[in-house]
Amino acid sequence: MHSRIILIVDDDKYVVDILSRFFSYHDYKVRTASTCADAIRQTGAYHPDCLLLDFHLPDGKGDKVCRAIRADMQIRHTPIIMLSVDPSRELNSYLEYHADGFILKGSSLEKIRAVVESLLRRICWERRILTCGDLHLLGRDFSVYRDSRLVARLSSDQFCLLFLLLERAGEFIGDEVVVECVLRNDPELAWRRAMPSARLSAG
Repeated sequence: MHSRIILIVDDDKYVVDILSRFFSYHDYKVRTASTCADAIRQTGAYHPDCLLLDFHLPDGKGDKVCRAIRADMQIRHTPIIMLSVDPSRELNSYLEYHADGFILKGSSLEKIRAVVESLLRRICWERRILTCGDLHLLGRDFSVYRDSRLVARLSSDQFCLLFLLLERAGEFIGDEVVVECVLRNDPELAWRRAMPSARLSAG
């Protein structure tokens, strides 16, 4: 599994140091920024898997970063989690700034990590993005990369089946799961195309 990149955006050096050490310990590649401008620049340059974004920064508020990222077609889907000492900012974070999460400053490090990883799992499943060893699957165009090199473009069904097998490697997968996850758009066709064996096991 490749190390995920997290961009921590905060002008409080103590907070940045604590979060950087914590996420580095948990195998994240950590980048940091202390201004809105640098956060936007680094997001475009490094395409982080997630931003932890403080609401108040020296050259503006976090909403400036959110709006700039959401307006850029190349990075608009970057997950953003807002950080603030003010709980009243939570609703605005979702409704006005289009952030994906909100964490109250002062929360435990484990809670912050849990929010980050829960968000990343959900987004990866929704977007059909998966990394397994040296394989990287991208659902936007059903492509498969190995060691950062394109090795295949699959049909939708092929991609979903491979995604399912890799995501649940080592688990039993029944026919009904294959139908639901892979061929759910056409159940009748799904059963005709289903594998002849009554069972499918990934492993």
